[in-house]
Amino acid sequence: MLSIRRRGHAARVVHDATHAPQLVRHLERCLRTARAISPSDDLARDAVQEALILFWSSEIEPSDVPGWLVRTTVHRALHHSRASSRRARREEFAAAERSELALDDEPTRVLESRELAGQIAHAVARLPDEFRVAFELRELG
Repeated sequence: MLSIRRRGHAARVVHDATHAPQLVRHLERCLRTARAISPSDDLARDAVQEALILFWSSEIEPSDVPGWLVRTTVHRALHHSRASSRRARREEFAAAERSELALDDEPTRVLESRELAGQIAHAVARLPDEFRVAFELRELG
């Protein structure tokens, strides 16, 4: 049941515990919707939780509560998805700028690369002429 309290000129809807069972019926649909959008199950659950918090703290009850919950869940899930993508791009960019992550100058990488190149050259040299020529032509372009 909802009750309306007046403070000054604004009416505030106060949701009580009897309203909760009506909302529970719609949570699974909200969660399915959020999972279809979100990159992880945790972010999908966060989106549903935020939609519920927004509903409980709203000044006026929406006329279509299930529709409002799904729409708000979609908006929150999209927000989480975009934020996650932005964060990943920023972290990737920042990691590329870090010199300690540059693997080209690492001594063990240089040695491994030289050793592998020698092994490949030795294996190619052991190929029959027709296969070796075909391989070399393909690699040279």
